[in-house]
Amino acid sequence: MPSYPLLPGNRSHRLLDAPESLQFRATRPPHKLWGWLGGSCRRVTRRLLRPFTICRLAGLPVQFHSTCLIYPVGFFFWDDWSKHHHVSFWWICALLVVMWLSLLVHEFAHVLAARCFGIGTDRVLLFPLGAVALLEELPPMAPEFWIALAGPLASVILTGICYLGLKLMHHWMHWLYLFFASHHPWLHDALSVLRLGCVLNILIAFFNVLPCFPLDGGRMLRGLLAMALARFTKRSRSSTIYLATWIVVRFLSWPVAIGMVVLAIYLTDFWLNLIIFPVLLMAGEIECSERRPRTSVPAWIDSIPEENIAAFLASFHARSSAPRMQDQ
Repeated sequence: MPSYPLLPGNRSHRLLDAPESLQFRATRPPHKLWGWLGGSCRRVTRRLLRPFTICRLAGLPVQFHSTCLIYPVGFFFWDDWSKHHHVSFWWICALLVVMWLSLLVHEFAHVLAARCFGIGTDRVLLFPLGAVALLEELPPMAPEFWIALAGPLASVILTGICYLGLKLMHHWMHWLYLFFASHHPWLHDALSVLRLGCVLNILIAFFNVLPCFPLDGGRMLRGLLAMALARFTKRSRSSTIYLATWIVVRFLSWPVAIGMVVLAIYLTDFWLNLIIFPVLLMAGEIECSERRPRTSVPAWIDSIPEENIAAFLASFHARSSAPRMQDQ
């Protein structure tokens, strides 16, 4: 909370006797209440916009961004209330739990695949548009393909598990009714949760394999394209990754994003695409600019053997360190 130094008595002639560095500050009104309110608002805003850790899984912190309380939590409850004039509290909670568990399985598949290649992960973050596993470093070309593939593959496997559980419950439903001697409502709720798990996980897998960077499909294509460029061209690793990123972002991500936005305009049920895909395009352009080589080296310099460069540098250092003849 800011404080202003006030002189005793608060008289004008006292201000003239004050040090020069304090005269301006002493003449300002205190406004302690407004200063306290402004500082409190800043502290609350920083705290609300900062993700907080909810648990640790496999040694990694799982963080939850506070904006998720606006979307999807707040939106789902408000949408259900506005349409049906009641809040299906348990159904909305089941939807959110299944969605976040599916996202965690998807992201931890990336984490485990990265660990197989010796790449660490900083944290897993849940945010309003999904989840992300923040790796400590950029994977090499070939491992990036397998790390990106692990997420959709885990979602497909989870879809199969939910579908198998759904079929088993349908098959044994008659015996379950006989065992519990009544039609318990929780049996139908369990069937609904398994159906929801099937639908959500297949949507997560389909959405992530779209060739739009930085989704998993775009990262898989970048890994394959970088491997092809490294094999058929003589480029450095950074230049190869930048060129692969530029091709994927400019020639694949933009057409896919524009197509999904046009689809959202004609089909209003997909209005979320108007938010998601422009954000993805911004992330892709940022990644493309980050991977741009800072210094452009001509191709003929890359073709010089390292031994020749080392010999040239050694001779140059020897000449520069030799004593010079002073003028007599």
